[in-house]
Amino acid sequence: MKYYAKKAGKFVLLFLGIVCFFMLILEGSSNISSASQSENNKKTMVQKSYAGIIKEKESSKDIIQRSITNTVKNGIQGGSARGSVSGKKLVLNLKKSISKQTNKNITLVVSTNNKKLSMMKWAKGKRNSTYFKTKGKKVSLKGRKASVKISSNGIYSIYGKDKSGRASVKVIKITNIDKIAPKVVLQQKQNGSKTRVTIKLGESINNIQKVLYCKGTVKNSNSSKWKTQSVRVNNKKYFDVASIKGTYTVMVIDKAGNKTIRTIAIGEKEMRAVWISFLEFGNAQICNMTESQYKSYINTMFNQIVKLNMNTVIVQVRPYADAMYASSYFPTSKYAVGKEGKKLAYDPLKYMVEAAHNYNLEIHAWINPYRITTTTTKVTSLSTKNKARVWRESDNKSLNRNVLTFDGGLFYNPAKKDVRNLIVNGVKEIVKNYNVDGIHFDDYFYPALGENYKKNFDYKEYSTYKTAREKNKQSVMGIIEWRRNNVDTLIKEVYKAVKSIDKKVEFGISPAGSMENLYTKDRYYCDVKKWMKEDGYVDYICPQIYWSFQQSYSPFAKTLLEWTSVTKSPNVDLYIGIAAYRAGITKAEAKTMNDFGWVNKTTELKDQVTYARQTGKVDGFMFYRYENLISSKAKKEINHLKSILQ
Repeated sequence: MKYYAKKAGKFVLLFLGIVCFFMLILEGSSNISSASQSENNKKTMVQKSYAGIIKEKESSKDIIQRSITNTVKNGIQGGSARGSVSGKKLVLNLKKSISKQTNKNITLVVSTNNKKLSMMKWAKGKRNSTYFKTKGKKVSLKGRKASVKISSNGIYSIYGKDKSGRASVKVIKITNIDKIAPKVVLQQKQNGSKTRVTIKLGESINNIQKVLYCKGTVKNSNSSKWKTQSVRVNNKKYFDVASIKGTYTVMVIDKAGNKTIRTIAIGEKEMRAVWISFLEFGNAQICNMTESQYKSYINTMFNQIVKLNMNTVIVQVRPYADAMYASSYFPTSKYAVGKEGKKLAYDPLKYMVEAAHNYNLEIHAWINPYRITTTTTKVTSLSTKNKARVWRESDNKSLNRNVLTFDGGLFYNPAKKDVRNLIVNGVKEIVKNYNVDGIHFDDYFYPALGENYKKNFDYKEYSTYKTAREKNKQSVMGIIEWRRNNVDTLIKEVYKAVKSIDKKVEFGISPAGSMENLYTKDRYYCDVKKWMKEDGYVDYICPQIYWSFQQSYSPFAKTLLEWTSVTKSPNVDLYIGIAAYRAGITKAEAKTMNDFGWVNKTTELKDQVTYARQTGKVDGFMFYRYENLISSKAKKEINHLKSILQ
């Protein structure tokens, strides 16, 4: 190529020389009469002509060289005869639709410097071109642009290839997607006329956009109250309000826009109760104690409970249709005096109430309403003063039915009005004679009646009811609904009786923890959803959620959700019963219980309390039972629990 360029240059130079020569001859013949022109002018003319020739020669070289360069360049872009691929590199440019923290999906806009794209793919993780030959998700192309929707943080690879086969991979790391609502726990501490509400966050305060609070309960994060009535917490850590009983709602918004709402009742302390059962009294053999020894025993117990940062005791005062106090309706308990019906040397409940208040503890009297015995059906084993024996031995057959025999035990008949009156009068007696803070029922209502539930226990009373209703052409409840109504009637009458004497005294129930079991056809017949939703039944509900987070059938978190999801009256508190008796158990014991979560760690109790608090729907906790809380085998668990009961 260079050879031909050189030859062409010489030819042009020769041609221009000849032209100039003839021009000089012609000019000389036309001006022959001016021969007198000075020699200097002639020299100047020749010099100019020569310079023009040289300039033309150089211009020709430039023209030819540019022509050659363009030819070579065009040959490369168009591809050689052998089909080689070269030229401009394919460049991928990536741009996020949202660059700040967000709780939404973001769009990754991909653009390129080449219009002739043939393919674009993407994949999660750091990938190379080889990976995309067989894998990756294809992207629809729109000219030189494409878009990819990203839903979570991570590393992503974008692959592009043009029609000439040039390929490129661009890697980007996405870190600004956050779809998890902030974890928030509210705590309060009263200081005179002010109460400080502390906002405990489960993440860095730098990730929080703002914190707002409103007086009252605000369930919807989009409520207009957040714009018109809320107060901004500038420090994002705490705020102070007057120590007047009321509810406050706090909303925490992180920088991604996720929102968490929590409520807290100001002027009301978190319930932290300990169940003290007849087992404690039996193991300690208080029936053999002098009054002085008994008082010392109770003082030691209550002092330990205070050290555990608890504030309430739930004391079992009627375990088996008997009384741990002076009663006109029930015989004295064998756990108090050694043998049922013996005269009290001193009143155990009277001193427990006095001591509890001395230790700044609330005390609730725990009653089992229907249970009489569990290991015998002989009424002669009961005191002659026991109403169950009196009714069973009566010549009046109707009274005989006030007491039912089932599954090796004796039970008061829930269908009988005499039974309801006895239970209600017993409650009234306690509220009138003792300065208790509450009346407490546990989970023993109807026993498990089994497959034959329609034809056993109180079925005779149901048959009588059904016949009477049909005779009067009235609607008839099914036996399941009828039994639930029997329990409902008792609960409503007890609540009314308590409030008629002292409105400040609470009435609460601690049903079994499994909502499913409570609504089975053959047992309990406790309509807890109604009790929680409607006023006039209870002041609080405390389901016994005695399983660990790892239990397969009723794990703690799942079971708790069943209860917190129930529609609840603002006048009903939700407490959670926790199994302190399972803390520190052995693997063999865990196998028997089918719950190994208690042996896999030593923070189960602490974690359950923390988790329940985070829901913002739990008002406190009750721990079963006292002896287990002071047991050496549960020491690690209890110490961890104590650390959060401040």
